[in-house]
Amino acid sequence: MKYLLPINLNGIHGLNHHLSNMLALAGYAHTRGYVFIVPKFTLAGYHNKINGERREMRNNLSQYFDYDSLRVDGHRCHYSLTPPRASDAEIVTFDCKNAMLVRLLPEIKDAKIPQGRINYHPSLNRDRQKDC
Repeated sequence: MKYLLPINLNGIHGLNHHLSNMLALAGYAHTRGYVFIVPKFTLAGYHNKINGERREMRNNLSQYFDYDSLRVDGHRCHYSLTPPRASDAEIVTFDCKNAMLVRLLPEIKDAKIPQGRINYHPSLNRDRQKDC
């Protein structure tokens, strides 16, 4: 099985910015038949308030998004929150080149990669879908 591992995705941004990047990468992985390894994103402190204090946080944002609902072109997108440990797994890296918006990279934009869709995490009490 092949996995897509995004690298050089180091920007400190807000939730919607990271969501756009994640959905573009999920679409890229899906169209190539790869399992998408969800990268760690750095959420800017300005956008993240914990106990009254604004803090930067770096993780896969699974407390904000329900990855089980991730779809591309209406099909379930296979994902992993951690890299595989199996020795038979093939990991393909995708260099995000520290781009602010991954969807504008030629590898994605020129190939007309479809954007994914995902639901917010159920704990956020939002029943709408977010697509970019």
